[in-house]
Amino acid sequence: MKKYVILFSLFVIASLVLVFTLVEKNDSKINRFKNYQELENFIKSNSRPSYGFIPMMRENAMASVSKADYSQTNIQVQGVDEADIVKTDGEYIYSVNGQDIFIVKAYPAEDAKVVSKIQMKDYPQQIFLQGDKIVVFGQKSYDYYFMPDYYYNSKTFVKIYDISEKDNPKLIKDILITGNYFQSRMIDDYVYVIISEPVYYNPPRPIPLPVITTDKTTKTISANEIYYFGYPDYSYSYTTVMSINLQSLNYETKTFLIGVSQNLYVSKENIYLAYTKYIDQYEINQRFFENVVIPNLPQNVIQKINEIKSGNFEQHQEFYQIMNVIDEYISSLDEDQRSEFMKRIEKESSEFFAELSKESEKTIINKLSINGHNIDFVANAEVPGHVLNQFSMDEYDGNFRIATTVSGFNSESFNNIYVLDNNMNIIGKIEDLAEGERIYSVRFLNEKAYVVTFKQIDPFFVIDLSDPRQPNLLGYLKLPGVSDYLHPYDENYIIGFGRDIDEDGRVKGLKVSMFDVSDFNNPKEVSKYVVQGNFVYSEALYEHKAFLFSKEKNLMVVPASISRGSFYTWETWNGLLVFNVNTEKIDLKGRIEQDQGFSQIRSLYIDDVLYSVSTSYITANRIDDLSEINKIKLFDAVYVSR
Repeated sequence: MKKYVILFSLFVIASLVLVFTLVEKNDSKINRFKNYQELENFIKSNSRPSYGFIPMMRENAMASVSKADYSQTNIQVQGVDEADIVKTDGEYIYSVNGQDIFIVKAYPAEDAKVVSKIQMKDYPQQIFLQGDKIVVFGQKSYDYYFMPDYYYNSKTFVKIYDISEKDNPKLIKDILITGNYFQSRMIDDYVYVIISEPVYYNPPRPIPLPVITTDKTTKTISANEIYYFGYPDYSYSYTTVMSINLQSLNYETKTFLIGVSQNLYVSKENIYLAYTKYIDQYEINQRFFENVVIPNLPQNVIQKINEIKSGNFEQHQEFYQIMNVIDEYISSLDEDQRSEFMKRIEKESSEFFAELSKESEKTIINKLSINGHNIDFVANAEVPGHVLNQFSMDEYDGNFRIATTVSGFNSESFNNIYVLDNNMNIIGKIEDLAEGERIYSVRFLNEKAYVVTFKQIDPFFVIDLSDPRQPNLLGYLKLPGVSDYLHPYDENYIIGFGRDIDEDGRVKGLKVSMFDVSDFNNPKEVSKYVVQGNFVYSEALYEHKAFLFSKEKNLMVVPASISRGSFYTWETWNGLLVFNVNTEKIDLKGRIEQDQGFSQIRSLYIDDVLYSVSTSYITANRIDDLSEINKIKLFDAVYVSR
């Protein structure tokens, strides 16, 4: 009976390994609901039970009144600005801090001071800056006294302020929409905001529709304004794309009923919304029975199973009835027959799950074209695996490139790169790259892709995409540690920022590497610097906006928290690490310490002054020797509040 226990365990594994929805691309054509009843029926019929939740991943000043040389937000695509918690125009610094937006006269540094503070009852998350306007995105605070249903209460605000008078900012546009703020981009005069609102089918409550309030005027987005695709999903959401013209302050919206968007890539012409869908337990069971168990059963037992499958049973009832039939058959076997049966099942199970791993998760990409207020669906696609972040996606020469990791059964993993044409058809691919590892960082640069995978050693891959139909692995380099973020130095060199890790997988410190990729077939690590510590952390490992780099100034700055020592002599340092970086050498120029207990947020420079912005201080230091010029304590100043 031990063998039977093994078989039973296989069925349990088959039912519990993954409990999400299989990608069922029954209808990739975009549709629009005719009315509310059609929307409700669609969600009721197509929603699959969800046993888990995958959170959304949270994600350049354009004009200046100053002629100073200043840094801008570290972005992915030139001309596509990304909202952040700190912005500068070369004279003032604008910072999200708790429920406030600080406006600080930063240049010249000797005279730096807080000019005003925008006080909010809600929770700002990110800002854009354009000329004399600041755009603020965030979540409206809950009204706990008037909350009939918390599903309906999540709301995103977009507030636009006129800051031509820095000491007297004025609210000139106030937009409130149901749902969660996901991400945003700014292209010229247009801001594109993505809001995601989970859709819950939970009778007898009606399914909510998105609601937009503009300057106290409220509008409900009707069902016949919502676009959808005809395939099931484990968790639907309204994804609303809003385009705002910062000159006229007019906006347009388009709402799609899709899965929960997890990653976003935006070029100057297109938005790509990506999310992962997983195989569900019923599909695993069904395929396991059809491909492994049933072919090894005698015909009379197969007949009984077919009778059950043709009956009017719920899925879980059918599963247990089939289990009972198989149980009866195994119990009728003698020990030798049972042993032989189990050997066949075990062998075929291994092959089955190895093959199924490649289909266990898939990424759905929805492509939308953008042109001013025009937002149009173009096409969608699915590729095996999941994406790490926005840098796993790219658009070049009309094609879309995406790098994915398939996390299969039994901790197996596979890495792939796919090239899709303008209509989102796969035209080229490299699959099964670095088997057993997963992607930690990606950077697409024109006709090349640089990919870092990791398990216990860091392979740095160079991939040629000059022929999109035949991607080609050119060369790779293996070295200790892992680069969590890749940043271009120039066309021949790549900066890697990550962690130094020993052969046993223990983190020994933060590591900066310079990779020479001038010979694509033979990439080299030409210099490195390791900041050691028992425990090291930097927000720049996963948030590229915390990474400051200037080739002209040979400057690289990252926030860090470093702990070292023993149990009795443990010390922790928080602040900025400032590096001299060039193609020949990487040196730690120095450290700018931040007060303990306050989080380091961002760094930027204006001319030859390096500013660090935290929740408590804005500190100004000379870049050449890091000597302190000024320190503005934010919460002890006298403010003009609005």
